[in-house]
Amino acid sequence: GVSEELSQLSKHYGAIQTVTWANAVDTQRFHPHLDGRAIRQRFGIEPEKTVLLCLRRLEAKTGVQFLIQLAPELIQVCPQLIILIVGDGSLKPSLQEHVKEYPQVIFTGKVPNQEIPNYIAACDFAVFPSLAEATSIAALEVMSCGKTVIASDVGGLPEIISHGENGLLVPFGKVDSQYDHVPLPLKTLTILKESIQQLAKNPEMYHQMGQNAHQRVKKHFSWVNYCQRLENVYQMLLS
Repeated sequence: GVSEELSQLSKHYGAIQTVTWANAVDTQRFHPHLDGRAIRQRFGIEPEKTVLLCLRRLEAKTGVQFLIQLAPELIQVCPQLIILIVGDGSLKPSLQEHVKEYPQVIFTGKVPNQEIPNYIAACDFAVFPSLAEATSIAALEVMSCGKTVIASDVGGLPEIISHGENGLLVPFGKVDSQYDHVPLPLKTLTILKESIQQLAKNPEMYHQMGQNAHQRVKKHFSWVNYCQRLENVYQMLLS
């Protein structure tokens, strides 16, 4: 399975033996030396602004609604903050309506896959407030680019992010599968908000954790590493 959670679920449904390893990322394509200035210019984002990226499908499961819920307060406390929402989905009209008075929240719509690395390069850090996740390939891609990730502690996200070292984890607890009707407790929303504010006000912090994130992905989640592990599994089965 791509996360320990899914491996345990496989055992629950009868698997005799499972092997767990996360998804992989193309570290040649997603790297810290990409130039995001053209993307910033495209959306009129000044160089001195701090850009928070949310690279998500706009569906309830991905939790982008929680970021939008917090956006007005975040912008008030951190006036230099730009929230860049990259993706499309059924929630887009309602999310846009909620922040229609805030030009600091930018919805790009769907972006061609080949442009995603440059959008990541345009940000300072990213948020993944998911209600459910295996091992997020998008989170690994962001980390591979040397960017810090704030994420919920669900599914496989804690398996790729070490809190305080290469990112920040927000305790979401056990989530019901009816994602459309899941509100976050005030305490959880507050931790998510404070985590974003903490990074927005501390460039040295997100730069250092971003460097750590890149090193972790390069060491453990590259395609070279993935293929080596896959080969080891086949060798184990053959023996």
